[in-house]
Amino acid sequence: MNVLFRRFFSTTANKKVGILAPLDKRGILCVVGRDSYNVLQGLCTNDVKKFQKDNQRVSMSTFFLDSNGRIICEAMLNKPQIYSQGKRVSKQNELWLDCDKELIQDLVYHIQGFTSRKHIDLGDISEDVRVWSLISPYFFPEETDCGKLWKEITDEGQIGSEDEEDYADFTFADPRLPALGARIIASAENNRVEIIEDFVETVSNQADYDRIRMLFGVAEGKEIENMLPFTANVDFLNSISLSKDDYLGQDITSRNYTDDVIKKRIMPFLVSTPNFKAEDLGICKCFSSS
Repeated sequence: MNVLFRRFFSTTANKKVGILAPLDKRGILCVVGRDSYNVLQGLCTNDVKKFQKDNQRVSMSTFFLDSNGRIICEAMLNKPQIYSQGKRVSKQNELWLDCDKELIQDLVYHIQGFTSRKHIDLGDISEDVRVWSLISPYFFPEETDCGKLWKEITDEGQIGSEDEEDYADFTFADPRLPALGARIIASAENNRVEIIEDFVETVSNQADYDRIRMLFGVAEGKEIENMLPFTANVDFLNSISLSKDDYLGQDITSRNYTDDVIKKRIMPFLVSTPNFKAEDLGICKCFSSS
């Protein structure tokens, strides 16, 4: 897949390439409270405890399943960053779930069913926070960097001010695939173009991002609702821990994997003419080579 990615971004050495796209279909659900990690651990296909084992990890991809092992939604669990003693650190007992805006309310109802007598609060903060995607060959993470803070990009903005305990913007390698570049969580008021304008030629849109992720077989939101997780490539997208026990839908999911009964997979393909060129995809003009 890396070869495919680089082919579509072929360019001259001095030309800005890549896309910076606001993901307007994505929203942020804030889950906060001392029991937040434990509740999500019992509902996610991935292992939330990975955050405790790796301090550099700020994001992971996961699926939420119903009792029949069917997908309710996919999401990215993100550790929000705050200023503390002049440094950026992860906020304790709080996670931001990056998921499809149309499915946020369904996810809230789902989580609330498991919060009785738990210290946990849920809140939709999509109006205050915006999700961006930066995909460029100049920022191509290693597989081991997925989900970790992105060191090469300087985050000059912040969601609030630099006062103690105020939230900060943060950028990290997409936890699913290196080819999907970087993810940016920023204040809805911040203009990320000014911060990373040296690396992209133009601001793109959600449709451009969607075309790229589809080239790599990555489905999101309602595209995979009610599917089985392995049909949606949960294992290829670093979205499941196969050694983890006791999460909702785990019995059926584990059985599908151990019994080797995965009958369907989402796979990308292109139907092209003999004279097909990469520019014909119409992703954005920065794909064209000169």
